[in-house]
Amino acid sequence: LTRLLSAGIVESRRGGNGYIRITRVRVDRETLLMHVINSLGERVDLPSARAILGNLAEAGALPEGLARTLLAAVGDNCMDVYDRTGEAYPGGNPVNVAVYTLRPGGAASYTGVVGTDAYGPRMRAAKGVDVSHLRPEPGKTAVSHVELVNGDRVFGDYDEGVMEHFRMTEDDLDFLASHDLVVSGLWGHTGPDLYKLKARGALVAFDCADKLEDPRLDEALPRVDY
Repeated sequence: LTRLLSAGIVESRRGGNGYIRITRVRVDRETLLMHVINSLGERVDLPSARAILGNLAEAGALPEGLARTLLAAVGDNCMDVYDRTGEAYPGGNPVNVAVYTLRPGGAASYTGVVGTDAYGPRMRAAKGVDVSHLRPEPGKTAVSHVELVNGDRVFGDYDEGVMEHFRMTEDDLDFLASHDLVVSGLWGHTGPDLYKLKARGALVAFDCADKLEDPRLDEALPRVDY
């Protein structure tokens, strides 16, 4: 019997007269990783995966960032389109949260919908963000029209596109609940289904923007943690 611990591998053997001898075996990084790979079956549940990653990071076999908080962002996205220059950049609060989570070494996913237009693939190209639950829907990707005025961004018209009808699916909800923290906001159309996330044990943070009197908050806020 062998068991992975932070310092390496612990090997236990049953000896004579009923006693068990336990020996800590020091191994190098490659041997430790190979031991883990060979010990895993076809699937591993999330708590076990986190425990394994944490032990490997503590042992120095993996970068510390790989064992940090796993954040899920869900809801609105849009392309920020600068009409005068023709430039366009992926945006939207949940998308930005996911991207900025990566910078200090965290891990993040984004769940939402994009259109089947030219902007859809660009939204899916967020480097390092898990976009396995960012799905295309027939229609246009959401667009915010932006102007630069004296060096400041001024947001104009907003075309919600396919985001107008976004709802979290049961598969989305299961995926989101597998993370340490779920982040959404007022514009993401997630409020009506937040109770389903809470029923799955998810920890939820919600961005109210500056709309503290918005009636949609009456439904959303009782179901969030932050």
